[in-house]
Amino acid sequence: MCIPPAPDKSPSPTREINEAILAAIWNEQAPLRGPMWDCNGQPVAVVYRGRWTAGSGPDFNGAMLALGEAGGKLVNGDVEMHLRCSDWYAHGHDTDPRYNSVTLHVVLWPVAAKPVQRADGKSIPTLVLADYITMPTTELLERVSPMLPNLGTLSEEPCWQRTEHWPLEKLYEHVDAAGDARLNAKAAQMEADLGVYGSLDDVFYRGIMDALGYSANREPMRALAAALPLDQLLLLPLSRDEGERALLLEAVLLGAGGLLQSQRPDLTANDWLSSDYSEEIEELWSNNAPILGINPARPITQEWAVDRVRPANSPPRRLAAGARLLAKYLWTRDGMLGLFQERAADLAPAELAKEWTGMFQVPGDGYWANHSDFGRSMGGATTEDFALIGQSRAADMVVNILLPLLLAHADLRGSAGLHEKVEAVYAVYPKLADNKITRAMSDEVFGPRRRGAIRGARRQQGLIHLYRLYCEARRCYECPVSGLRNREPQTPNYKA
Repeated sequence: MCIPPAPDKSPSPTREINEAILAAIWNEQAPLRGPMWDCNGQPVAVVYRGRWTAGSGPDFNGAMLALGEAGGKLVNGDVEMHLRCSDWYAHGHDTDPRYNSVTLHVVLWPVAAKPVQRADGKSIPTLVLADYITMPTTELLERVSPMLPNLGTLSEEPCWQRTEHWPLEKLYEHVDAAGDARLNAKAAQMEADLGVYGSLDDVFYRGIMDALGYSANREPMRALAAALPLDQLLLLPLSRDEGERALLLEAVLLGAGGLLQSQRPDLTANDWLSSDYSEEIEELWSNNAPILGINPARPITQEWAVDRVRPANSPPRRLAAGARLLAKYLWTRDGMLGLFQERAADLAPAELAKEWTGMFQVPGDGYWANHSDFGRSMGGATTEDFALIGQSRAADMVVNILLPLLLAHADLRGSAGLHEKVEAVYAVYPKLADNKITRAMSDEVFGPRRRGAIRGARRQQGLIHLYRLYCEARRCYECPVSGLRNREPQTPNYKA
């Protein structure tokens, strides 16, 4: 070991090594000399180092590790990195459920290194990297610093390096086929859900709630939809007026979700507008909760992530958006999908894509026009933020909920026309907002040719499908875009 422990209060050259440098070392798995053992003397083998997240939560997602004796137990999980072992507790990871997916704690210095405990009570091993770095600090920094731009890449040898001689059309064909496979897989799941719930409307409603949860609040949104199915919501005295229906449904969803002002003593004092609005929906909840068989004082779910989401995506705003969609489409002819199917017969695919997207958009109105929560204004939000459902989220809902559900419905009903129209819309649907998977996969598959390669949602969905099916499981030799399938063996050249 050439890197000495750095004392807390003394000048040290190792203070130049920050967590970004440490992450780059782990990302490249170099310069490390193994084999490696954790601080308890158990072997650690890295099958896949995971992917750097560049955000909150664990530093590397989706790692594959062999931990322990006799070849090790193969473990899939996340990796968290610190300079010192004590940073795990200093940063509050021992009480943060987001770190319950961490399976290995990696630190630079060995001072007081020991296994650490997650919020769920599970103890996880700590690996000290300084034990496996055999070069002075100055040389280490010179070698590793140029590797920092590689953070976030999926693999040590990107796939595009093996396929750069392929014509782009060949890559497009594979990615588009993967996009079709993802749509069909979603449709198959929707078809299974139709068999379970027996109602097209109920599956649509559950899908809407799931989508409005984003990544941070999907589970509580699903739980709320499961506890309040449509046949129960339809017991409410819903008015003929759409605005009144939306207000009642909003009160019920917020009350059942434990998000009303009276249910959250942590909220700050309300302004007069917030007080007036809160009083109105509190009364609606108290009067109507018994109809649903719910005690107003005992919400169905309260496991919401409120502080870790953007104000525009706060759970109260998302439930208000869901209430407005329900108020609008629950009363349409032929069920909640009635209007969507009506438009399918009249419009060309590109026009229909735009029309359907608009049907999911919900402007910010009333109290939620400029509030993110009770007593909390939106501040300097953009026009898209002020909308309860903007164009970007509406587009996601079309691609991930509406299209697969309509495809499943068309197949069950034997409607070839609707099936073809859905596929046609999918083929021309514009590109969705990029996420960390689509960005990483664009770099992985296309490399320097990525500019302009992803022009529509179908191809984006194809990248996600390839990532989920092959990259996460490290099934590289099965992946059609890895350049490893049917690869010609190299013949050694023995000539001098």
